[in-house]
Amino acid sequence: MTFDAATTQELLDVCAEVSAEFPVIAGGLIDKKMMPSDPAWPYACKALGYVRAKHPGDLTDVLEAFATVSMDFLRLQSRFMKTGNYALSEAGGLVESLYGDEEKMKGYYLDGLAMTYALWPNHARMIGFLCEDFAPLLAPGTELLEVGVGHGLMASLLFELVPDLRYCGVDISPSSLEYAADSLTTIGIDPSRFRMVNADAIGGDLSLLASGDGFGGLVCCEVLEHVEVPDLLLANLARSLHPEGVAFMSTVANMEAEDHVYLFHDVDHIRTIMGDHGWTLVEDRPLVLPGADHWSPLPVNYSAIARPARS
Repeated sequence: MTFDAATTQELLDVCAEVSAEFPVIAGGLIDKKMMPSDPAWPYACKALGYVRAKHPGDLTDVLEAFATVSMDFLRLQSRFMKTGNYALSEAGGLVESLYGDEEKMKGYYLDGLAMTYALWPNHARMIGFLCEDFAPLLAPGTELLEVGVGHGLMASLLFELVPDLRYCGVDISPSSLEYAADSLTTIGIDPSRFRMVNADAIGGDLSLLASGDGFGGLVCCEVLEHVEVPDLLLANLARSLHPEGVAFMSTVANMEAEDHVYLFHDVDHIRTIMGDHGWTLVEDRPLVLPGADHWSPLPVNYSAIARPARS
């Protein structure tokens, strides 16, 4: 009921292959931007192991998907640094143009994003934070809600770390739910331990999906920047947990992608919106995009452990 992590050498071999085939993105890979002593290396190896479990043969198509995601990011980030605005300001068309398009989602988007956790330093560090600091806060048998299931990597890691975890995944994309469910089954998770729900998490009462008076844990990674009004989503997420529940959330400031809609201007902006809409921070990890320390505005990957604010 798990999957084997790749070795560091296997990860370095993948980096070398990507660099040879797609030199334009080579400078941002983990082997160029992260010191050998960084504690995130085992988590990057874990992410690569997850991808390989789903694609046990040749990774050529997956690496091409990763290259597509990476080159789109470079192009759009360059545009953002010139304009100071994201290309999109409304999320409405994304369901039709991306999340509801099975060819795109399963063709490059989900595989490409999954590989970023193996090959982008800050994403590897983020899952290290999830595993080392968030997972120990979840008691055995916790019922956990994930909003924005995506590729299923976060769920797979928590199934390994939290005994008898019960999981409910919510996503607006049917393709994400199918991809994640297939991945969890592939690595040996009994389907009776997880549910996948196709829904818009901004509307409706998410706590009704729980078997009790709310979920004990919540994961919401890389979702807040994809919606027009993160205030509404944050408030709804807070209501989904029981009073002693705990959440792991991540987002970005000043980093553009094809489906980023809401622009967080800096870390204080993220913290303020979270605090104003139902959350008390326990610990957070702002990470500047490697190599961008002197950029203005500063591009940041942000992740946090938080609890519902007590009224």
